Amino acid sequence: MNKQANIGDWQVDWDAGWIRSRKTYWKKRHYPDPRIMAVLGLLAERAGELVSAEEILEVVWHDRVVGRDSVSTAIYQLRQLLGDETQRPSYIRTEARRGYRLIADIANADATRNKFRVAVAGIAAIGLVMIGSGWMISEAAKYDSAMILVEQMQDETDESLGLLQVAIESTLFGELVNQLPGRVILESSPVTPSYTLQSKIVACDLGPALLVRLMDTEDSSFLWYQSYRLEDWTGGADEPSLVQEVAREVRAFVNTL
Repeated sequence: MNKQANIGDWQVDWDAGWIRSRKTYWKKRHYPDPRIMAVLGLLAERAGELVSAEEILEVVWHDRVVGRDSVSTAIYQLRQLLGDETQRPSYIRTEARRGYRLIADIANADATRNKFRVAVAGIAAIGLVMIGSGWMISEAAKYDSAMILVEQMQDETDESLGLLQVAIESTLFGELVNQLPGRVILESSPVTPSYTLQSKIVACDLGPALLVRLMDTEDSSFLWYQSYRLEDWTGGADEPSLVQEVAREVRAFVNTL
């Protein structure tokens, strides 16, 4: 299965384990239970085909002894997540005593990556271009366990966000160390890094945003770029924090190199 897919109005990243609405760019990512994602993944692989409850049990719950109720519950939770209706389904159709069928349009997200999207007002002024969901991949940059230099965060906002910038910078570095142990260094390190991670907070019409980009240290080519509007990250008990999200996405990307 490809790393990402568009299923109806939703974008799914199978490796990172998240799903988000494609209707609103700034919509937060949801991280369902891995088994729920596995059910969706199985249905996506067999899109348009009937998949029995027994097949779902065998693939998703192969390591546990559970009944068909587990499948019914997973399908219910998927419908709640996708905003689907049992009587008038747009995503998952139930065929009584036979199984389930994914009926939504599905496409590989990679196929639409070359469609340019402006994520933050004024982003062109700093010379950054966002492609698709933010992934910019250089096929020439392939390293094993390469070191990542985390540069000091730049701040282009007013002084009122100074403390926030300091907090994000320190916690982001710590989260990156946790996500990529042994591969993160500071500018004072004597080790020559393969990648450089740069970040800055900028003010724009949509509110302050955190911009993060990963570069090939040798030729300064862009490998990955993403932006995060700070007002969208209020921090809930059941949601990852902003720095956790950034670190997850950086880890997911560098692990593909």
